[in-house]
Amino acid sequence: MPFIPGGEQLDLMTLSLNATLDGGKLSEYNVHSLHGLKMAEGTNKFMTKYQPNKKPFIMTKNTFAGSGKYSQHLLGETHRTWENMTNTIAGVMNFNMFGIPVTGPDTCGYYSQGNKTRETEELCARWIQLATYYPFARQHRDDNPEGALEPYLMTELYKNWTRNAMHQRLNVARHFYTCLYKVSQDGGTCFDPLLFHFPEDDVTFNNIEHSFIYANTLKITPVLDYETSKSFYQRSYFPKGEWVNFNDLNDIVKSKGGEDGWKDLHTPSGAQDVINAHIMPGAIMLKQEGSFNTTSDLNLTNNPITLIANRDSQGYASGLAYLDDGETSEKIMGENYEYYEFIISGNSIKKWNKNNGKFNSTRG
Repeated sequence: MPFIPGGEQLDLMTLSLNATLDGGKLSEYNVHSLHGLKMAEGTNKFMTKYQPNKKPFIMTKNTFAGSGKYSQHLLGETHRTWENMTNTIAGVMNFNMFGIPVTGPDTCGYYSQGNKTRETEELCARWIQLATYYPFARQHRDDNPEGALEPYLMTELYKNWTRNAMHQRLNVARHFYTCLYKVSQDGGTCFDPLLFHFPEDDVTFNNIEHSFIYANTLKITPVLDYETSKSFYQRSYFPKGEWVNFNDLNDIVKSKGGEDGWKDLHTPSGAQDVINAHIMPGAIMLKQEGSFNTTSDLNLTNNPITLIANRDSQGYASGLAYLDDGETSEKIMGENYEYYEFIISGNSIKKWNKNNGKFNSTRG
């Protein structure tokens, strides 16, 4: 072998690299890394052939360049530690850059790290708060019965945090779905470091995981260590502009950037609190209100969508809204979906129906 990454043989616990495939035409040594890609491609083709009117949902841990065309990605097993929770943020960012925007880890950690304690219970609740804004979120763990931390097993305060987080995730589901649709058509990302959106601000290149941009609209500031949880405030950096608190629209963070950009945010510790989220200057956010239990409850008849605009210093804001039934293939739907672009400028609101080319303008 020319090199052995990680100090272990490449064929450890898998097929020998001397094996051949396709009647001896291919060697395992040359195509081993393509295994996950080809499995996802084959599964995708099968599902689209036998359920042609449904969007396939395929999740895999084994990916390669191009896998994003066929499947989503699971980051894999993590340990139940504050450090591992923080590292998952970079992992999701990375796979967005790799062209696989629907990515996520095992929330609360797969390896339960022994018995349940006050700190591990709070860690899990904080992790579920963070998972509000993961593209893909699930809780999956080892079989250690002493480490059981499903939300229904938590003490009441932490149970409330997880309940609030799950409801908030459904509140913003259509907004993230819109971002995913745009990315599927035009390329791009939906889970970014601040530096992607503020490349001229040098501070955004430091402490990259402390905060991130969700669906090109919300700045998310999770609680990432136990000591922060003991304080009334958590520090977070805001690039220049006015940032509207998504959870309290009367609260606006004003920043000049640089040293002035570091702000003290209320640490979400009360029974009704949710993770800190702020709308970017110049962005329009979709929010759907209602009594949700699952995504099947996100119908538009009983639960209308609200547009929340945060104008920039020039009085401008823009956003998108993609609406469909959530499972029918676009090829089958034809024009039976709605895709809008909204622009607010001056005293007018403009709406462009992007799937039929119709334009509307309203002056306030």
